[in-house]
Amino acid sequence: MNHNRMEKRAQRLEDTGWFRVMESTGGKFTRGFKPEFGEVRKGQDIQGPLVTDDQNKDHLTKFVLPVSETTEDAGPRRIEQKVSVVVDNTRRARLKPFAEKLVELLRRRRGLVTAASASKFLGEQRGFREAMGGVPSFSAFVKLFPYLTLVTAGTGGVNTVRLTSPSRRRLTGKQRDPNMRV
Repeated sequence: MNHNRMEKRAQRLEDTGWFRVMESTGGKFTRGFKPEFGEVRKGQDIQGPLVTDDQNKDHLTKFVLPVSETTEDAGPRRIEQKVSVVVDNTRRARLKPFAEKLVELLRRRRGLVTAASASKFLGEQRGFREAMGGVPSFSAFVKLFPYLTLVTAGTGGVNTVRLTSPSRRRLTGKQRDPNMRV
């Protein structure tokens, strides 16, 4: 029985010629039926339960996954994604036209828009309330899009919506005073 399984695995590896090595089955709190596989490797030689890759490393055939040569990393499977990632992607796709309208408004007003006026503007857009179904608040809407940010001015201040500048970096720690001479 084990010999037959070993031969079937070896045959599949010979047919494809390429494989991925199981890196881990996750960790302490990960299901065992969702193993993680590494990069695609070329099989050089198969001897019994061992397959040798193009880097002359041996791997047990029961811990490799035969794949085609054109296989690329497709990212995490849907079962591996957190539920919020799938839900957020759906919400993002549904709300993208409204986010684009908000970006147009921000550009027209040179980025000076309060969260209240932005929310009111979008609330007047046809279909926005229906599209917001399941999104708990306007700030949750803003967080769905990385090019938008919600800024609060001081304690109890006014929230404003701004476009996120890709070139701006957040500075941490004590900064040098540019007026101070050394």
